[in-house]
Amino acid sequence: MFNTKCKSAHWHIKDGQLFLETADKKHSELAKSVITVLEGQIRQKIYDDICSWEPISNRAQILKISGGLDNALLGVQAICADIALGKKDDTD
Repeated sequence: MFNTKCKSAHWHIKDGQLFLETADKKHSELAKSVITVLEGQIRQKIYDDICSWEPISNRAQILKISGGLDNALLGVQAICADIALGKKDDTD
């Protein structure tokens, strides 16, 4: 059953970090565990997305940015960063 007396939001974001406001240390540790699990799941998703990107099949995407080997490598780095940010292609 929900506690209808409590009207405040216990979860909040401060300086890019997720916090749970509670006086109970047990709940504080639970919040840390939840955040740790979420971080792991997000990192795994990013890893999977980057690994599923096929640079050989996406030569045109790389060469579009390229003007030599250095630029091609920077282009691949930028593409991986875009994938990490959730951008699936250059239309996002």
